[in-house]
Amino acid sequence: MLTHLTIRDLAVIPEAEIPFAPGLNAITGETGAGKSLVGRALALAAGGRGGPEWIREGARKLVVEAVFTPEPCAAPLLEELGVPTEEPEWVVRRAVERGGRNRVFVNGVRLTVEQLRSLGAALLQGHGQFEQQELLQPAAQRAWLDRYAGAEGLARRVAAAHGRLEGLRRRQAELTAAAEERASRIAFLEFQRREIQEVAPRPGEEAELEARHARLAHAAEVRQGLAEAAARLAGEGDSLTGGAAAVEALLERIAPHLAAGEELLGLAAEARIALEELSRSVEQAARGVEDDPAALEQVEARLAELHGLHRKYGPSNERVLERLAEIEAELAHLAAAEGESAGLGPEVAAAEAELAEAAAALSGRRRAAAEALAAAVGGRLAELEMAGGRFEVGLTPL
Repeated sequence: MLTHLTIRDLAVIPEAEIPFAPGLNAITGETGAGKSLVGRALALAAGGRGGPEWIREGARKLVVEAVFTPEPCAAPLLEELGVPTEEPEWVVRRAVERGGRNRVFVNGVRLTVEQLRSLGAALLQGHGQFEQQELLQPAAQRAWLDRYAGAEGLARRVAAAHGRLEGLRRRQAELTAAAEERASRIAFLEFQRREIQEVAPRPGEEAELEARHARLAHAAEVRQGLAEAAARLAGEGDSLTGGAAAVEALLERIAPHLAAGEELLGLAAEARIALEELSRSVEQAARGVEDDPAALEQVEARLAELHGLHRKYGPSNERVLERLAEIEAELAHLAAAEGESAGLGPEVAAAEAELAEAAAALSGRRRAAAEALAAAVGGRLAELEMAGGRFEVGLTPL
């Protein structure tokens, strides 16, 4: 039952709050007072047509809000639309904006105007001129037959089963339509994963390789420098170690006759020993120089592989490995979507079976009621002295 109606900026009405009580409610007033606008507001709340021409001058939008007590016959439709039905009140709110945009909310859930129209037919019934034309509408005829047959609950069950099946089919169609795109994405991600895994970068590896590359690239220069140093230290001719030994021998001859002789001799010995140790260290370093062109090529090739990954996936091995983890996660998500698509098959089959069972029961109930209704109306036609009058109920499968 409608309990409250709020109108804002509809035609000449800036704002109106109209409470409704159980039973008959009459809206009276002089011509032009806005009685018909209340009817227009109710029509908008029930999904009727409404454009920006109904917005009050100077306003940005019109708003109509209708509050209903829960209506059991409309509950299945609300549930089908995803609207919660356990609320103590059902609130329908519709706004029409200057640009023609309609915003519809039922219990806070966004719906389309078309969905509101189907719901409004269950919440509000309008009566007026030419109402007899409703007799020609198949939907109304089915509703009367179901009411006569006591099959309204069964009809709601069929509607709910149909809505569930359509929802599953839409989801299945969406997944099927996305399957090709998903397969392409999976192939691309698997290529990226394979490319990274084949190179197998390690954290910190690039710094190690660059340090070794520097050593290998300058090996010849280092070896030559060490050879020159070794020659100067201990080579033939005027070497530093030979000169130090000669100085030490000279000081050793004159030390007995020199006050500082012992001290100078000690310093000369230390210098000779230091130069000899330096010479041995230089020779040892020369033997340890890695001068391997093949190893240099291998290091350069490995660095080229890593830099190729860096150009595609990130500036460092660490970032490339993070990207690999992201790829793995996305592949797992896509695999789950594949599983969802496959898993919908049994659900669709079950929903089809449920709908077929409910529809068969409803059809049987309607066929039985059709004969009884035809006989009952035929009897009334006879009472009206409509000679030859006949009323038939035909059922055509949809």
